[in-house]
Amino acid sequence: MSLPAMVGTSSTLGIISAVTNGRRKRALRDGEQSRAASSAVFEADRGRAAEKKTLSTVTFLPGHTILRQGDQGAHAWLILAGDVEVFADDGVGPMRSVARLSSKQMIGEMSLIDNGLRSATVVARTSTTCAEIPRGAFTRLLNACEPLARYMLLHLINAVRAQHGVPITSPAVIGPDIRSTDDRSRILERRMFGPDATIFREGEVGEAAYLIQSGEINVIRGDTLIATLGPGRTFGEIALIRNAKRMASAVVGENGVALEIIRRREFDEAIGSMPMVLQSLVQSYLGYLVGSVSSDSDLDATPLLVPEAIEF
Repeated sequence: MSLPAMVGTSSTLGIISAVTNGRRKRALRDGEQSRAASSAVFEADRGRAAEKKTLSTVTFLPGHTILRQGDQGAHAWLILAGDVEVFADDGVGPMRSVARLSSKQMIGEMSLIDNGLRSATVVARTSTTCAEIPRGAFTRLLNACEPLARYMLLHLINAVRAQHGVPITSPAVIGPDIRSTDDRSRILERRMFGPDATIFREGEVGEAAYLIQSGEINVIRGDTLIATLGPGRTFGEIALIRNAKRMASAVVGENGVALEIIRRREFDEAIGSMPMVLQSLVQSYLGYLVGSVSSDSDLDATPLLVPEAIEF
């Protein structure tokens, strides 16, 4: 390019320079914002990593009692290596063995979730190394769930406790408080049923679960009454979680009943809101309860396989 041409384009060069400087400033500003965001993510990750590093590990010798039925719970244990045996005392005869657990399985979490007493005694069978999980970890997991999901988890824990002959805790949430966290104005569908009405029959496909507001429900398997449920209790959820047919019939008691109806979509959304470790616990509790109902003999609890990348 000739000198005159270059001089003639001085204004153009000025414009280009201004644009370039503007782009450079924006790039610097964007870079600073990006570094700030990356720093925030890094600090958050480092905070989570530091928290995970605070989880202490303990090795128990064979025969050591790790948890004792009836005690208050301050923490749970994640088994890293070794084997333990779980014993339950129902007040009739000696303690009985109900499960053997090993690596990647959790013990002692129920009393952290519902603030109840320990429901079983756990003894190390071999040299067993465990990571201590503090109560605050489970509080954070529960706070991440829909209210309905928390309630269902507590209900399953109560059912497991009852199966062990351990006193159950009072319902933590009843009625209109069980709502979606995305829609606080919505309550579940409520209906009244007269005495002796059949809510569902054994062998039917399950499309809803139910929460009792008032009255009673008789749960009947074959010709046998296996339970009578009152206000604050839920029923019908096992068929939804397992995507299976009803294991028993539900019949209204003599004074009628008021029910909140939890449709499958609402139920699936609530369960889906659970962190993976809580979903794993739900499957574990269901496996134990279904095994107990379908057999006269004691069965080992379904193993709880904690996901490899789970963060507390």
